Amino acid sequence: MQVLVISLVLLVLSLVFVVLMDLLVGLPLSVSFNNITSPFLFMKMDEMIILVLVILYVIAKPIIQNYLSKR
Repeated sequence: MQVLVISLVLLVLSLVFVVLMDLLVGLPLSVSFNNITSPFLFMKMDEMIILVLVILYVIAKPIIQNYLSKR
């Protein structure tokens, strides 16, 4: 469970870092969010399925292990 929390904290910190760097360069906030989300908009269906499966695996594994260890 700690790995999941650490991963989420690192994700949020990296997104904040990217947005702040874009703002320091002078890009508007909307362009910064567009730069972050644009790679996901152009993914093909098979790439999207693999991405979702990897994310589900990363999230579900610690939750299931935590649940099984408490039993």
